[in-house]
Amino acid sequence: MLQMKHERCSRLLDVGWYPEFDLAHGECALHPYDGENGDAEHLLREFGTKNRHALVVEIERIRLGVSEGQI
Repeated sequence: MLQMKHERCSRLLDVGWYPEFDLAHGECALHPYDGENGDAEHLLREFGTKNRHALVVEIERIRLGVSEGQI
């Protein structure tokens, strides 16, 4: 669904729906990775939710943490 890369910090943020195409039982999953040139090498944490607002809040929290060098 969404993938963002921070080149300078070698971070990749991947957001998808899992299980794919299962609207009744699935949820949004957010996976930030650490890796050379932003490649998905090392998963830093996992976050899953059906709540759109909670997903946006977590994306912003991770984006800010990466920008400040905390993640």
